[in-house]
Amino acid sequence: MKNEAEDQLEELIGKFLQVLPANVAVVGTNGHYKYWSRAFQKNVMLDLPDEDIFKIDLFGDDYHLLKLDGHALEKDEHPFLVTANKEKTSYSVMMGLPVGEDGWNWVGATIVPRKSKSGDVLDFVCFYQLISNGRQTEADLTLLSFQDRLTGLPNRAFFSKLLSNAICDMAGEKGQVGVMYLDLNLFSKIIDISGYRNGDRILTKVAKRLRGIVQHKNLLSRIGGDEFALLFTGNDVLKEANAISDSIRSAFEKPLTLDGQEYYVDFNQGFSVTAKTEAMPDELIRSAEVAMTKAKAKGTFALEVHDQTVDDITRSNLILERDMRHALQREEFTLYYQPLISLATGKICGWEALIRWNHPSRGLVMPTEFIPMAEEMGTILQIGTWVIEESCGQAQKWREKYPSHSKCIINVNLSMRQFQQQYLPQIIRGVLDETGLDPALLKLEITESAAMKDAANSLNIMTALKSLRINLAIDDFGTDYSSLSYLKRLPVDSLKIDKSFVDGLGMDKESTAITDAILSLAKALDISTTAEGIENENQLKLLREMGCHIGQGYYFSLPLPPEKAEKLIEQDPVW
Repeated sequence: MKNEAEDQLEELIGKFLQVLPANVAVVGTNGHYKYWSRAFQKNVMLDLPDEDIFKIDLFGDDYHLLKLDGHALEKDEHPFLVTANKEKTSYSVMMGLPVGEDGWNWVGATIVPRKSKSGDVLDFVCFYQLISNGRQTEADLTLLSFQDRLTGLPNRAFFSKLLSNAICDMAGEKGQVGVMYLDLNLFSKIIDISGYRNGDRILTKVAKRLRGIVQHKNLLSRIGGDEFALLFTGNDVLKEANAISDSIRSAFEKPLTLDGQEYYVDFNQGFSVTAKTEAMPDELIRSAEVAMTKAKAKGTFALEVHDQTVDDITRSNLILERDMRHALQREEFTLYYQPLISLATGKICGWEALIRWNHPSRGLVMPTEFIPMAEEMGTILQIGTWVIEESCGQAQKWREKYPSHSKCIINVNLSMRQFQQQYLPQIIRGVLDETGLDPALLKLEITESAAMKDAANSLNIMTALKSLRINLAIDDFGTDYSSLSYLKRLPVDSLKIDKSFVDGLGMDKESTAITDAILSLAKALDISTTAEGIENENQLKLLREMGCHIGQGYYFSLPLPPEKAEKLIEQDPVW
């Protein structure tokens, strides 16, 4: 009689769960789902059929839950087994959940062990929260910023961050850091034949197979559409890279199967290695990409190696460093101005000042090439002060010359070292007094990484700057990790959405979700937003629909020298 009553209770529980509007499921101690809500089936399992959900074995060797770094959870980290061992509820466990053959869903799971009267664990009641642009918690935005939603792997931003850490850790040790760059050969042809949806499914399978090959310490990342990267650290990274390269080639001799169709894929592989602690992460990635391109041109799938320790770039940089010491006194620097467009009116509402170097022999040198060097040398402080003086002076000239332009703001970028210098507020006040520019028309842009490097000190600096009645913006927002609880305390007027997210608007879910997340966050904090790198009408349309305030990018105008910027002001265009 007791067993019959228990069976009836179990049946009632199953029926009750089905109609719950929450993402709830019950998992047995054998790792199989027993019951679930229709909301769970639709939202978390992406409408996977009942029979397929019943087949899932959460504890099976072929079923891998993912950690935030893209690697599979080890057995001793498995949230259900951890919950069973401690016999207490596990709250908000972040994990990647495989869905069907090709899909992934990132969830925060609360797992409650259900016990019998004798204290034995009967099963686990699981409450899943989808990590999406609908809920902007700090963990959500971190995951959206660092995770590739399609494959479950870390994205380029996370890879660059860990690569930077690896280079710093190399200080004082006789070690090396290497990057392997993998590019799927002829993947565009697969898309032409099978379509983008199947292309995504193939990329998911590729990522899964790669994950099974590489070692845990070799961070695997998806850094582009069909491009992956691996991080190597140690004393002989080239030997290790060659071994993994061979393993990758062997593993992909077997075809990938999709809907009964076989697909053969292979990789072009490039490798870059350095033992220099001053190496730049982006430079190391770029060198690996160059090596990959060389391998592609040769038509061979052997690993092409580029050794940065004896690179021509290093010698070239030494010459550039020498020349830069005299560039300011020789008046070789100049400012270009890129218009900022109000997305509500379509008209120019401000300008961003962008420095260029008119090198006597190299021509126009872009800031990405010399600003990091100036940071290291310390000359960035003198250069930065010149930029503020020149841009504020130019803004005041335009105010006086074009009355209709008198409310336009001038945006000026601050480097990390410049932002942290002791007398920055006094320098800004002196420039404003000298040029006569209204403080409300100056906006200083501070990168997210600079603002969060020492958050307490940043708060003091930014509070002092705000006392001057100027505006402050966080630049490249979303590309670094911010403590959202601290961000709301900073006296920030606006957030700038990085170009890397705007590029994918309307084309990939991740970029669209991150952009929407940042806009939602800014709205909640009552601060304005600017989207960088707008290059087409579709991006502009989507940003307007999403409620972004200001846009800039090549769709409106390239950065212009002052005389050409004035012609644009006189034209008074509307986009």
